[in-house]
Amino acid sequence: MKTKLSQEFYNEIRLVVEENIEEENNKLIIKKMDWQELASNCFNQINSFFDKLSAQDLEDNEIREIGAISFNWNQYGGDITIDFTPENDKETAFDEGYIMAESAIDNDPFFQKYFECSGDKSFQTLGNDYAFLIRLFELLIIEITPEIVQTDAFNKLPRKSPCLFGFSAFDDELPEVFYTL
Repeated sequence: MKTKLSQEFYNEIRLVVEENIEEENNKLIIKKMDWQELASNCFNQINSFFDKLSAQDLEDNEIREIGAISFNWNQYGGDITIDFTPENDKETAFDEGYIMAESAIDNDPFFQKYFECSGDKSFQTLGNDYAFLIRLFELLIIEITPEIVQTDAFNKLPRKSPCLFGFSAFDDELPEVFYTL
């Protein structure tokens, strides 16, 4: 990842921590996180995911062109999956269901480093603050997406125009569109 995180990103992180994180220990941990390192790590994992993905992988799942990409937090393991749909109409793109849902970001090292637990135990460890930690990762993905879409790994994939990007925090919610390419 080449660019530095924006001041707006850091301001959003600060607001989420100050207004929503309940446990003081979690606040301290989050304030000490190296967000640039986390962004680079997420960027590299997403880029690697796209690099390994082929047009044939998409076609095997009946996707000739990507209409929408969804980043989804796996609340049972703490990783982030990426999924695709062929539709790019905002009304139906994410309503069609998930086709591939492959893990793209392994957050186990993150949880081990900062919270001394695995992704599987992160929900129990963080309690009520878990949902807000997901929000922080959503902000991070929103921040790095403009750089991700400029990579060769991403640009080799067939996609429609516009191509929508969304994020969902929980299995039972539809992704919210945060970026359109």
